[in-house]
Amino acid sequence: MFVSALKQVEQFTRPVLIATRLLYWGEVKSRCGICIVLIPEDWILTARHILETNLLKKQHEIEIAKTDRNSVVLHSCR
Repeated sequence: MFVSALKQVEQFTRPVLIATRLLYWGEVKSRCGICIVLIPEDWILTARHILETNLLKKQHEIEIAKTDRNSVVLHSCR
């Protein structure tokens, strides 16, 4: 039964690989996992911890902008 279920969803399952360079330390951290494509044009389903680094990045950009008025906050469309 499990094998049958995997065969049905394997065409919608894709890998997620995220590499992040930490600004002050220069260290690179990587995360990997999977996502399920819900609508091919833009919608995926994945676990929150997979995208947590991106969420933290946005929060940190806002905090840095508040303390450093000369900084620019960049936002990506995707």
